[in-house]
Amino acid sequence: MCVGNILLQILFIMKLLFFNLICLSIFFSSCISERKMTDLFDVEEYLVPQSVALEHDSIQNPILMRVVNKRLFLSNAFCSPILTVFDCVNGKCIGHFGNKGVGENEFVDFNSISSLNHSLVLYDNNKSECIIIEDVYSLDDYDRIKIQRSEGFQPFNIVGLDKDLLLGTGIIKNGRFALLDKDGTLLSVFGQYPLENETEKQNYISDAFAYQSHVAYLSSTKSLAVGNYFGEGISFYDMSDFLSPKLVRDIQLRYPSYKDTSNDGSLSVTFTKDNVIGFIDLVPFGNTFIGLYCGEKKERGKMWRGGDILLFFDSSGSPLKEVKLSEKYLQLSVIGSDLYLLGIDSKTDDYVIKKVNLKKVIV
Repeated sequence: MCVGNILLQILFIMKLLFFNLICLSIFFSSCISERKMTDLFDVEEYLVPQSVALEHDSIQNPILMRVVNKRLFLSNAFCSPILTVFDCVNGKCIGHFGNKGVGENEFVDFNSISSLNHSLVLYDNNKSECIIIEDVYSLDDYDRIKIQRSEGFQPFNIVGLDKDLLLGTGIIKNGRFALLDKDGTLLSVFGQYPLENETEKQNYISDAFAYQSHVAYLSSTKSLAVGNYFGEGISFYDMSDFLSPKLVRDIQLRYPSYKDTSNDGSLSVTFTKDNVIGFIDLVPFGNTFIGLYCGEKKERGKMWRGGDILLFFDSSGSPLKEVKLSEKYLQLSVIGSDLYLLGIDSKTDDYVIKKVNLKKVIV
């Protein structure tokens, strides 16, 4: 009888321990799933960017921005000219580039705009052309590179990494990124899409739409940062050997929430209402990366205004600092120690350019 009581007590204790383990497991799994990108940062600051006065011009809906050699480039969304150029020193409009069209010296649209040393790199996905303006003081002198597409390579964006090397993102078979030579020919592919479920087979076409990203390259350390636009994730690669890039750090806190809606006529995905917008833009600065971050869900019927958080990472991907901005912005660009921001005025819905002196942000 005594032995029976002891066995019953042991069984009761085992059940209690098992129940507690289940509760702890649920608790910790929920904590992990609810962890946000901003939770990685111990240091937090708050900044109010200062307005930049620009001469009034015809451009009304700029969606892309880069600053190169004291020249501010804004890419228009709907009409010609596609690119408007301002002088960063006095704010005057000093030129335009790119008439909209499908002719020889026309462009349909610029899907990406990036800087390469002192050059400006543009990509027109519709015409599958990469445009490189080496001297931003002479817009009439530029190179056009025809990007060679194939069944396994259909790029969404092209950016410059090195003088003779381009990087493409998009539909890429057997990899996430493509390296191209100065003639637009595919050299190699590298990288894999993050796996939410290790047992689930990946579809590189739907992954290309779901894991669209912003990339930034630090030539000083040969480091590449890749910030996911959907979900909460960022990856860092060592590009010392272009023939064999190495993944240094991979931070995936929330995966894109989407459904593959491809059919016989088109390839696409549809994002669910639970999908979170991650990195809006990503730029290099010194030996660090600066990401413009959102971390929120898009609200239907509400005007999209971007992100209001700056996240600083070192070249190997270690989180350094979080900076909260007073407003939301759509694009970033760095010149010297000034960080330029493109946004939309909440009262007038007109575009605004503001800047932050990064010397005040001690990293």
